[in-house]
Amino acid sequence: VLLNAAGFVDVIKTNVVITLSYLHYLLLSGFLITRLLLLLLLLLLLLLLLLLLLLLLLLLRLLLLLLLLLLLLLLLLLLLLLLLLLLLLLLLLTIIIIIII
Repeated sequence: VLLNAAGFVDVIKTNVVITLSYLHYLLLSGFLITRLLLLLLLLLLLLLLLLLLLLLLLLLRLLLLLLLLLLLLLLLLLLLLLLLLLLLLLLLLTIIIIIII
């Protein structure tokens, strides 16, 4: 029974390594990063269009322009934070794979 349980644990360990390796490959190949960046870019463009419509409706008030600039800076910071999180995830997956193997 102990031998069977050890074999079962080994199978689970192998499956975890394969799954983590695949995630690691996706991150390294840039597939996941490019998809996320394209999605973020699309959302950013939609938000910019919406904000431009608001600007046109309110006849380019100075206060609204400042708010738009602040919002754009905030979005850029969020994008940088997301990229940093992706890099940390890549590093963490690399460390986990090295530890398991």
